[in-house]
Amino acid sequence: MVVSKIDMQQLSNLAARTGQDMEMSYGTLFLIAVMGVFYIAVSSVGIKTFNDCDQVQNSQKWKNLKMFLSHTMTAAIAMILTLLLTKIVKSEAAAFALLFGIFGIIASSMTLAMTNECSSTADKSARNFGIVSLLGHILLLITSIYLMMKRRGIKPTIPGMSRRNTPRNVMSSYKQYPATAQGGVEF
Repeated sequence: MVVSKIDMQQLSNLAARTGQDMEMSYGTLFLIAVMGVFYIAVSSVGIKTFNDCDQVQNSQKWKNLKMFLSHTMTAAIAMILTLLLTKIVKSEAAAFALLFGIFGIIASSMTLAMTNECSSTADKSARNFGIVSLLGHILLLITSIYLMMKRRGIKPTIPGMSRRNTPRNVMSSYKQYPATAQGGVEF
């Protein structure tokens, strides 16, 4: 089933007219967090059991199941954090840009380190992409911080770069002292 943008807009308008809130309640969020914490606990016990048990280390079946537990545990953590983030922040786009900026800086740095370590086998384009990605994610991080500050009503300024505090005429900030106003210096 494909839901178009118009259908979502109509649904949103219907909810607004009927007084229904489209946001998740704190009770639902708490219930999801509790279920997630229990899933994270059981999957981490399974992963620890796999890592400690020599009998299953060479079995492809158990390796696949361990990877399943690892990936779904990551998904559970991501779901909980995503729901908390969207409930807490005012600007979801800026918050997710902040997260992806941090993740991207880490991933790009790791990629660059690996391409430098494996320079004999690593493709030069992979290294170049890592550099471009690192610069792009740094820019994304800076932009997200700017947007979050702007959304909260904080006026982001860079020290020394504000035009508002700079006098229009350099001489207008010149203050004459009584001795120099008469044309001489008294000793």
